[in-house]
Amino acid sequence: MKRIQLAIVSLFLIVGCADNAKNRVEAFNFDLLVGDWKMNSDGVEIVERWAWGEEKLIGTSFEMDGIEMKESETITIENLKGTPVYSPTVMSQNDGKAIPFTSSFQNSHRIEFTNQLHDFPQVICYDFITNDSMDVTISAFPLDENSEKLVFHFRREH
Repeated sequence: MKRIQLAIVSLFLIVGCADNAKNRVEAFNFDLLVGDWKMNSDGVEIVERWAWGEEKLIGTSFEMDGIEMKESETITIENLKGTPVYSPTVMSQNDGKAIPFTSSFQNSHRIEFTNQLHDFPQVICYDFITNDSMDVTISAFPLDENSEKLVFHFRREH
């Protein structure tokens, strides 16, 4: 009788673990962001610089026009109540206050952050093409082929 009970318990554990593995969300690798990322837009070089701070990722966006480098935005990504939150602060907007976007999707190479209450963008998506190439898409909600959107193609600076 004990062997039958043990076999039944083992079967439940195996089925339960297999089901958990199937439903497990693949986490985004935030270490991929760390470093300098560059792109050109109408002759202006844009740089996103990411580094780990105290329990959060800190990004700074710069515009380089010739030799002049102007900071245009700061960003933090931190884990709040188990959810990654992306908070950009654009120097010339929203009285210098951060606007939070909550992670709505992630896998090993892509993460989307959403704030449907914001005017534009409502979705910010980081999509790694390779370890040295990423697309950043900002769009209206929902992010699909019909959304108003802008796509920025960044390359890692070594």
